[in-house]
Amino acid sequence: MNSPASAAIEISTPYRNDLKILIVDDHDDLRLMICRMLKRAGYTQIEEADCGEIAVALARNFLFDVILLDLSMPGIGGFKACHEIRKFHGRTKSRIIACTAHASLCSKEHFLECGFCDVLAKPFSYNQLLQSISIPA
Repeated sequence: MNSPASAAIEISTPYRNDLKILIVDDHDDLRLMICRMLKRAGYTQIEEADCGEIAVALARNFLFDVILLDLSMPGIGGFKACHEIRKFHGRTKSRIIACTAHASLCSKEHFLECGFCDVLAKPFSYNQLLQSISIPA
C-alpha cells in the first residue's frame, strides 16, 4: 500500500516538452552538452547560436519559447542580446535565461531588471537545467 508521502512523489506536474529552445554560447562543447541534456529530456525543437549577433537575428525571425543566453561572449554579449530581443518581442514572448559562471557578481533582481526571466549559474546540473526551462503544460 502506498503511503501519502510515496503517493505524492508519483504525482508530478506535466511540463511541456514541445518548446522551441535557442541555446546561445560561444563554447561549442557547452552548447553540445546542453543540447544533449535537452534531447535526453525529450525536447526536439532546439536551435543553436555561437554569438549574440546570430541569437538576435534568429530571435527576430523565429519565436522561441526559451532562450538560454550566455553572458560572456565576443561581440554582442548576453545583456545586449537580451535587450535587443526584448525590443521586438517584449517581455512576455520568450523566457530568456541568463547562463553564466559569474552569477554571484549581480543580484537576481539586476538580471530581472535587464529583461532576463531567470539565471542559471554554471556549472549546472541536468535537473537545474530542466527546472529553469520548465513551463507547465
